[in-house]
Amino acid sequence: MTIKTKFNIGQKVYWVSALLGCKPSIIERTIGYVRVEITDAKGQPDSIFDNFKAKKCREEKYMMEETGIGSGNVYPVDQLFATRQEAEIEAQKYEQ
Repeated sequence: MTIKTKFNIGQKVYWVSALLGCKPSIIERTIGYVRVEITDAKGQPDSIFDNFKAKKCREEKYMMEETGIGSGNVYPVDQLFATRQEAEIEAQKYEQ
């Protein structure tokens, strides 16, 4: 199995910090940790129990060198951007 991620270790990414009542800011971060969880279980169709039902899921999360690895913030893939321009478009959503 080959697992591909949107970002790689050491890559610079952009995150939008949007605190309530404040103007959003764009912060550059460095990927220091990648976690991918993949579930693809066929399950047992006759079972009445949830833990035996079919499950399909993929989660991709990151930790940044600047906020700490292991004890820092965990960022879902949809909160990180490859370019400053993409982050600026996202930041505009919070300014309205």
